[in-house]
Amino acid sequence: MYPGAELDMKEFRERIDRDFAIFDPASFLRRIDNDRELYSDLIRLVHRNLPEQFGFAKAAHAKNDMAELRLISHRIKGSADNVSALRVREAALGIEKEATAGRRNDLKSLLSILSEKIQEFRANVSEIPPSA
Repeated sequence: MYPGAELDMKEFRERIDRDFAIFDPASFLRRIDNDRELYSDLIRLVHRNLPEQFGFAKAAHAKNDMAELRLISHRIKGSADNVSALRVREAALGIEKEATAGRRNDLKSLLSILSEKIQEFRANVSEIPPSA
């Protein structure tokens, strides 16, 4: 279930936590041909950029700018997907879908979930790749 007219935030958060890992290092390493230096560089970049992008998303929400919020959440979703930050990706996707549909009611709660998932990713993912 993705956000929609009858969105239940508790269920949405539980689904993300149940169905998706915080991070899938094996998938990420496969995607970058096991390049361990690139792994470290990209994780460092995403660690640094996610909070900034989240700040932009909050600002777009505060301005009630759905087009900007959709674009920023799409960018966050893409960055998260590139490094296999699965829960961040799903939370950003939820925001993107709601902003695209112009549904504003649940965006504050979805932004809270995205913030939580970004913090979770940053706290649990090391810049050092796992041993082969």
